Amino acid sequence: MRRGMTLFFTLALICTLALTACGGSSTSTGSGGTAATKAPTGGATTGAGDTVNVTMKDFAFALDKTSVNAGTVTFNIKNEGPSPHNFVINEKEGSLIEMGKTATLKVDLKAGTYKYICNVAGHEQLGMVGNLTVK
Repeated sequence: MRRGMTLFFTLALICTLALTACGGSSTSTGSGGTAATKAPTGGATTGAGDTVNVTMKDFAFALDKTSVNAGTVTFNIKNEGPSPHNFVINEKEGSLIEMGKTATLKVDLKAGTYKYICNVAGHEQLGMVGNLTVK
């Protein structure tokens, strides 16, 4: 009986984690509560920013720039991995992107260092995390 209850609770936990991983914002410019944080060092945004090309794979990000100018930064995001991923920076969450798909996320950033993550369950812990410097 005890073994059956342990199996039941284990399966319930796995189902809960799977459903959490499938959740995501339906738009690429939506915002959501995430663990991604910012640490601005002051200064106002200057308007025009840069464009950053982001490639996602299991389980890593590759950005063509790790430093950008303050202002509106456009992230062109492509998922080259088999698992769905998203890109979250400064509390702005992109949509869940399936394999081979792309999305664009625009974020206003002031000078500082910003943590970016994939907030699909467990992906940050597996290495989908980094920092972007904004000058």
